[in-house]
Amino acid sequence: AGEGPEKTRLQKLSKDLGLSNKVIFLPKLSNDRLVYEINTSQIVVIPSLWEGFGLTVLEAMACKKPVIAFNIPAISELITNGLNGLLAPRGDVDALASSIVHLLNDKDLRKKIAGNAYLFARKFSWENIAEKELMAMVS
Repeated sequence: AGEGPEKTRLQKLSKDLGLSNKVIFLPKLSNDRLVYEINTSQIVVIPSLWEGFGLTVLEAMACKKPVIAFNIPAISELITNGLNGLLAPRGDVDALASSIVHLLNDKDLRKKIAGNAYLFARKFSWENIAEKELMAMVS
């Protein structure tokens, strides 16, 4: 979702790969609509070439969705390739597309990655952070 500089090229790639009926490009969304769209998706693809933190990755993981993204610093700190998401080499749209097709065709892998992603995202929940802060203050 959003209006990035790669949108037109990615739309063309989606069409060239015959995925137009499976890939939807959305405009910038409100928070409520974003959560709805993540929850109704099979996978979340984040084709960013730069991220400050990777909040979108954690949002998708918290919704139990597998994430496919480019291997860039902020995202590679959150995703362990093949365990809780899939990483393609930075800027390699063919590898990104191949990962998308692979994950769409492998339901068991989607489930495994989604489960691991959710467990990872829970580390960043407010409850978990508050508990760690409290433990740090007590000790």
